[in-house]
Amino acid sequence: MRDGGVARRSLIAIVGPTAVGKTAAGIWLAERIGGEIVSADSRCVYRYMDIGTAKPTAEERARVPHHLIDLVDPDEEYAVARFLRDAEAAIGGIVARGRRPIVVGGTGYWVRALLGGATSSEVPPDEALRAELATEPLEALAARLAALDPAAAAAIDRRNARRLIRAIEVVAATGRPFAEARRARAVTSGVRLIGLTIARPALYERIDRRYDQMVAAGWLDEVRWLLARGYRRDLPSMSGLGYREIAAHLVGELSLDEALARAKARCHRYARAQYGWFRLDDRRIAWVEAGPGADEGIERLVGESGE
Repeated sequence: MRDGGVARRSLIAIVGPTAVGKTAAGIWLAERIGGEIVSADSRCVYRYMDIGTAKPTAEERARVPHHLIDLVDPDEEYAVARFLRDAEAAIGGIVARGRRPIVVGGTGYWVRALLGGATSSEVPPDEALRAELATEPLEALAARLAALDPAAAAAIDRRNARRLIRAIEVVAATGRPFAEARRARAVTSGVRLIGLTIARPALYERIDRRYDQMVAAGWLDEVRWLLARGYRRDLPSMSGLGYREIAAHLVGELSLDEALARAKARCHRYARAQYGWFRLDDRRIAWVEAGPGADEGIERLVGESGE
């Protein structure tokens, strides 16, 4: 936790790009050391969106308790500020039960915010949010920022749309006032931070295979069900990788092959962006090569922490 207390000293975090194997590694480690998993995945919080988010299965959740999954409906808002409150409550409860909290996820700014805060320069562009904000007049942008962060709204030139949009973007991503986010630095002291990685060609193959498997598992029916119940394609929840592409296929705008090709390419770009949050040269992260031997490598790292 951010107060440097007992919960922080007990915390393990497993990070890395999508499809690298974080879920399986987290479950294996939790069973090994008596842990519970706190999800740091910004799409797993949504109910009814199971297949396309690669959410842990019911069987996996029966093996190890998982937290911060299936919290809100697809048309409800769930931002980093709420994640921080929920994650800290979950971690505190796990520690109180005498178990080990293991944060597992690839949503970089959520993980960095939980471990101490991300700087504004580390917050990547949110193209969907920017496109939405670009349609609003200056007065509306200023009002929106004032509702989120009155101090920033007072300090930023209300005639400068670019700065207003960036401030809104940073506050929305970090859950912190803009001025604080500009100063913040991640504080990972006392946390065992483990990264899973794999060569890019192999990672892209895993991503492509996962999308094919999701279609075989009924992903189209899942998206069809969401659309039939009025969950619009422009909802933030539907910005999850592949959902809008599959929805476009279901309404006749794309063939299935076109939708999958676009979804896979978008996920490749996302995986590259994740390495911006979890850098291979970041000395705070102990990197383990995914694949055979990864479990033993993680166990060794946890043992080396002296816990």
